[in-house]
Amino acid sequence: MTEPAPNVIAVAKEDMYREADLWDAQSIHIDDCAFQADHLTIEAYDVILFNEFLAEYNDVTRLFAKLCRQGALVTRGIAQTLRTVAETYEEADDQIRTQYDRI
Repeated sequence: MTEPAPNVIAVAKEDMYREADLWDAQSIHIDDCAFQADHLTIEAYDVILFNEFLAEYNDVTRLFAKLCRQGALVTRGIAQTLRTVAETYEEADDQIRTQYDRI
């Protein structure tokens, strides 16, 4: 098995950083969805005629907001993982480069 060329590794690292930025951007949008959903709940005094449906609607709205917040956490975690992997590659490259420079 041959080792990848240094420029291939550099491109892979750049791609990881770019993907991490995209995941972070998506987490912001998902957080915004959660914020908006939190404000979609209807108080009982706003709509007295539909109280029987109101509880179910609010439950679904709160669940959606909760799932959005969880999704935002997960997407931020994915972004952080991509950055960690890219940084690990960089550190390994630096260590290998240092070892070869000593030879």
